[in-house]
Amino acid sequence: MNDTKSLASHPWGWLVVLLMAIQSVPPAWGQHTDVRLSLDEGAITVSPRAESGSFEEFFGSFFTTLPGLRAADGTFQEGDQFGVNIVERLLHWDGFKVSAPLHGETITLSTGPFSVEISGDQEFAEGFIFGTVGSQGGIHEDLSWTLLPGDEPEPTGGMYGIVMEVFSPAYASSEPFLFAQGHFDEEFSTLEQFDEGFAYLQAYVFPLEGDVNRDGFVRLDDFTILKEHFGESGVEREQGDLSGDGAVNLTDFTLLKSDFGATHPEIAALGTAAVPEPSTAWLGLCGIFCARLVKKQRRRQALTGRLRPNVDRRFLSHFSSGGRASCENFF
Repeated sequence: MNDTKSLASHPWGWLVVLLMAIQSVPPAWGQHTDVRLSLDEGAITVSPRAESGSFEEFFGSFFTTLPGLRAADGTFQEGDQFGVNIVERLLHWDGFKVSAPLHGETITLSTGPFSVEISGDQEFAEGFIFGTVGSQGGIHEDLSWTLLPGDEPEPTGGMYGIVMEVFSPAYASSEPFLFAQGHFDEEFSTLEQFDEGFAYLQAYVFPLEGDVNRDGFVRLDDFTILKEHFGESGVEREQGDLSGDGAVNLTDFTLLKSDFGATHPEIAALGTAAVPEPSTAWLGLCGIFCARLVKKQRRRQALTGRLRPNVDRRFLSHFSSGGRASCENFF
């Protein structure tokens, strides 16, 4: 410390101290990464669809400007304006699951005089224009991210996920993409935890087709949720609506079946994913589900003289005499 003070008192000492500080900064500050913007048939595209960085403590704040947004020269027209919107609540991986931040943490995204606060209870947040294309047809902007504590003195460690889109008055908006920012503390402190959090956030934001709860695996948990809500309408993915038609029906059951036992590739790449249930477990569940469904529908038909409208008659007629084996063969 005394040596540093002595250097700082030298006419050029401040420069030496600055260089020493830069060398001591964690690697994330020195690795500049950008999400690339391009154009495809009138729509903005982003690549990659998921990018990561980390917050660093800077004068008591947790702050980063990585990743940035960049388009190569010649990509767009001079004067085109681009902005970002937040299209999902703020996500947080705590080492066990993806959810809203544990203690109400928020992230402020800003550039110049414009900013937007991202929280865990806000599904959509209108953003701002972040830049205008120059005469060379390219654009480059590093947005500022600041992690703010909630009801605790400091933010909880873990991986924070921001899902956003790029928009422009001149083009169709991009597909949603993920910025994941790590915040290190005593509990979240290793590169392995960072990679794990990034993988599970990707599995949540870009889930497997049959993954009802978006945990990165298609297994009994997903089947149980779908079974509990089967036949309901006005529901969302987390209740079993995998097809996006607003109801839980045989289409969703088929989608889950086609993926049963699968692990999201980002999680599988970690090499530590749990082994999913074997296919024999699916066959048993399939038989039980179908048998109960046929029995339930027969009872309803006997009482009302008609079938429930959201149950495929072809499905019931196929199983009316075949039981479990027919259920397996149907799919």
